[in-house]
Amino acid sequence: MIHSFLETKDAGFFSSLFFMINHYLYAKINKHRFRLNTENWLFKAENGWTDYFLPIDFDPMVPSLIPLTPKEIHGHAKILANYPMILYRTIIPEIYRLNSTVLAEIEKAQLAFAQKQENSPLRIQQKDSLPCLAALEYGALFIRRGDKLIEESILISAEHYLTYLVEIYPNVQTVFVQTDDYNVFLELLTFQEKTPQLQHIQLYTLCKPHLKGGMVITKHYYDYCRSPAFETEIQKIHLPQNRDYLQAHQENLKAFVPLEMQTPAEIREHTTDMLVGIDFLLKSKVCVTDYLSNVTRFIKFAHPNIDAVYDVLRRTNQLDMHIVGCPAYGMNFYLPPKSPEKKGLVF
Repeated sequence: MIHSFLETKDAGFFSSLFFMINHYLYAKINKHRFRLNTENWLFKAENGWTDYFLPIDFDPMVPSLIPLTPKEIHGHAKILANYPMILYRTIIPEIYRLNSTVLAEIEKAQLAFAQKQENSPLRIQQKDSLPCLAALEYGALFIRRGDKLIEESILISAEHYLTYLVEIYPNVQTVFVQTDDYNVFLELLTFQEKTPQLQHIQLYTLCKPHLKGGMVITKHYYDYCRSPAFETEIQKIHLPQNRDYLQAHQENLKAFVPLEMQTPAEIREHTTDMLVGIDFLLKSKVCVTDYLSNVTRFIKFAHPNIDAVYDVLRRTNQLDMHIVGCPAYGMNFYLPPKSPEKKGLVF
């Protein structure tokens, strides 16, 4: 029996997901039963996993009077075996199955998105006539800032993402922007305004305008941003653009309440909004992001067309899916070269 526990409060959604997938793979490959425990999950609103997903029915949860042994309990950061990345991609559709509540929110967002496309031949008259979002053909950008800039991500101007997308997908008419920082969307609008060849592109985001600076998901980083030692600690960040951005937006970061301090309704809204945005990315014709964080690696792995997801840092869509390891520890696999040669990206 493999019991996977999503219990840590100091890790993001997709970090925990990748460790859980590792446990699931181990159980499947070794013919063990599998149970998932999300009682103390950071993203739990009411029931845990089923707040957003269909149950993982590899082994339906059956009450047991037999206490678990330590060898049967596997939590965050526990890797049971190392597998090629391609196995994670293969198994994701078996695990990542959104429930009807989240799918209804996606449908509402799709309707609004379709109606925003001024030049689209599709005219949505009734809700039940909504076309498949994939049929709308749009490009997408994923740009995460906030607490990711403390350790994981590299701050790159939003315009680099857009120009790379246009280079790959020159006929793009509509671009969906998934971000936790509304400044990203404002940067893109400003860049578009001064770049005539991009002014025909319609930019669209679900990011709320008050989210500036980005999100702080865990209480650990919330305390970090509010610490009296913030100015000292931030000097340890070796990338000057990350350091400067965090300093400039400290007040915005301090204002964001981490999930651990949110109400169940707020947690549900936050997580559902995230899943809706991810769904838009997974239905895009071409998506430009990076491979530095767990969420971006998930987008790469889960997109129906793995070659449609590009890395803005290495400027490629190539990734060796036969690398053996866990995507949650992917930094060693995906860090960009120290001296990127193309398009003047200097870090």
